[in-house]
Amino acid sequence: MHELNMSRAKVYRIENTEDATKVSLPDVIALCQLYSAPAEIREQLLELARAAVRRGWWSSYVSALTGWFVDYVSLEAEATSVFEFEIDAIPGLLQTERYARQVISAWAPDLDPAVLDARVAVRMKRQSRLLEGMALTVVLDEYALSRPIGGPEQMQAQLRHLLDVTTAPNIVLQVLPTAVGAHAALATPYTLLRFPISTPIVYMDTLTGGIYVDEAPDVARYETVAEQLSDRALDVDESRRVVECRLKELE
Repeated sequence: MHELNMSRAKVYRIENTEDATKVSLPDVIALCQLYSAPAEIREQLLELARAAVRRGWWSSYVSALTGWFVDYVSLEAEATSVFEFEIDAIPGLLQTERYARQVISAWAPDLDPAVLDARVAVRMKRQSRLLEGMALTVVLDEYALSRPIGGPEQMQAQLRHLLDVTTAPNIVLQVLPTAVGAHAALATPYTLLRFPISTPIVYMDTLTGGIYVDEAPDVARYETVAEQLSDRALDVDESRRVVECRLKELE
């Protein structure tokens, strides 16, 4: 099945509901596209897939998470690589615990303290994907390095952490200088998740939820822009020097 990058054997096992076959959320999305499933059927199938993925490590945190973010965590758990373009803050996968707490509490200031603790814990636990070898490429707007989230001391700790974790071979950090000016993703931070056997999916945060883009022509546009952003951003060594300079300014 070239459209899915999935073997015929696996599709056969899925279609015949063999218990030995694990059907992930990305699989369901891709199969719904392939068979042009009606919206109602698609949603029913996705809900069944969501119920299955809630049995992951995050299942004990489901009560503290929104449904759309449970979907995201399950997708990230299946991804082999992630591209992220961020404008205002350090991406969650590269945040310290204290920085993450500031970001999450600012986004939802009325959270119950226990829920806030749970969401911070989930963000920290998600970072284990990087230790498992998931490839992460981040294009970070230079402005994010200057926003003192949590104050100067917390920002210093965050920048030191950023310099430390990005020495890993599976993590690429590129800074997009302010001097670049206009570009294709102005005011459009997004995450592009790639999977071993299904088409990529784009995710974007909003104030009230999350947006998923999974139609191939639309995803292709985001992939093109990701390449353009990487081309226009500083290389890894230059980006590291920018972070180091910002850290010295705060010390």
